Amino acid sequence: MITVVSVGDRVRRGPCSPRGRFRRSAHFQGPDGPVVLADERIGAGPLTVVLRGGDPASIGTLSVADGAVVVDGRPVAFGAAQVYRSGIGHLPGPGPRWRRGLDALEACLVEEAHPQSLAFLLDPGREDAFERGFARAFARRMREGVRLMGAGDLAGGAATVRGCGFGLTPGGDDCLAGVMIALNVLQGMDGRSRADCIDAVFAACAAGDGFGGACLRLARDGRVDAAMKGLIAALAAGDVQGVRGSARAVLAHGATSGADLATGFLIALRWETETGEANDR
Repeated sequence: MITVVSVGDRVRRGPCSPRGRFRRSAHFQGPDGPVVLADERIGAGPLTVVLRGGDPASIGTLSVADGAVVVDGRPVAFGAAQVYRSGIGHLPGPGPRWRRGLDALEACLVEEAHPQSLAFLLDPGREDAFERGFARAFARRMREGVRLMGAGDLAGGAATVRGCGFGLTPGGDDCLAGVMIALNVLQGMDGRSRADCIDAVFAACAAGDGFGGACLRLARDGRVDAAMKGLIAALAAGDVQGVRGSARAVLAHGATSGADLATGFLIALRWETETGEANDR
């Protein structure tokens, strides 16, 4: 028996056409953007319908209506309690354990992220995995783009790394999504708008209409999946152990996507933390 665990608050109602199938999920195109059908191991997200009791990759047709997901012609009801709320919202200011939480996130990325992920931006020793050809050029380009952004040229740095990398969502785009999420987190903590900074990054992204473009728009709007929301909550609460556990949940997304997202997120948080604008209280 199939039941609905959650429906993202950015899933639009209407029929969806299949776009791709993966081990634990299937991607569809809805009337106003992508919809991801997934099992519980992937977890809730703004564009995700999470099912229990069925294999998402084997489902042929999907439609979303108010109060029901129609799977292969069979309606499966859901209520308000199943709607996943993806907004970051207001957060407490960084407390005494803020820096230790950031350190714990960095340690988790350096120790556990995929060798081909952007975690080499945190640990130069990891760059040995990018030895030649395209991989070496990719690493150089990412380093230069992140350097530019850290020096204040958000548009130039974002333009340097956008679209750079492999996979369904290139590593450069995942990194930029992490940067925009971090800027949303910082303004949620101190109430100081980063809208100009977020807009500068997003404008340089040239986000398209596919899944990658949708992820960038969600990051711009401060909309995150359950794993990232857990990481943000653990950091805000100063829960160092929770940071590690939540970071592992983020790392589980794709081969490198979660690690690349978390790397951009951490780097952007540290831009302000290390210049004293988000220091410990």
